[in-house]
Amino acid sequence: MKKLLTEVHASLKVLGYLKKRKSFYRNYNGFYHLINFQSGAHGNYYFVNIALHPIGCPNLISDQLILHENPPESSCAIRCRIDKFMSESELDVCRSFNLPGLPLENGAVKKIVVELLQTKVQAWLLSWSSYEKYINVECHQISSQLNVSPLAKEKYFALIQWFCSYKSRHLDIQKYLEKYLQITIDGLEFKKVDTYVLAKSDVCNK
Repeated sequence: MKKLLTEVHASLKVLGYLKKRKSFYRNYNGFYHLINFQSGAHGNYYFVNIALHPIGCPNLISDQLILHENPPESSCAIRCRIDKFMSESELDVCRSFNLPGLPLENGAVKKIVVELLQTKVQAWLLSWSSYEKYINVECHQISSQLNVSPLAKEKYFALIQWFCSYKSRHLDIQKYLEKYLQITIDGLEFKKVDTYVLAKSDVCNK
């Protein structure tokens, strides 16, 4: 893993990423980008997790208000694995080893990973690192990557939309506030998040 991380670091450093243990991160246009290498349970394979988070956006957690600047991968609003960006032929190469994840010490797989991190992964991160993007898309376009239970996906997306409208001082911030507040989830309350959202919206509207 150490050799792989060294090579990845060299390719990501020029893109503005910093390294912390097995992760690479940067702030870009108000969004936090994170690439995390996760070792497999048995040591001969690994996973590459890709995540991003609007900096300062609350997590949607019942009875808690957590505002992240540099969240761990597990707390980022949007998460996926590098497999999402692989072509069928690249997936076939990785699957041929019959491992739960990507094989360590394999040159062909390492080349795929490094190239994807420099190209398709960066393109995806950049495309979802704009406040206007979230304001102008629908939940279904990113729902599979939203880091929340299925029942809460629409509300979390509405929270992110509100946050992006607030940060960009969007003229329709009231619309996104009402959309967020109108979505309810049986048995769950988000009073601390709601209070935060209302307070920020009130300041913005003055």
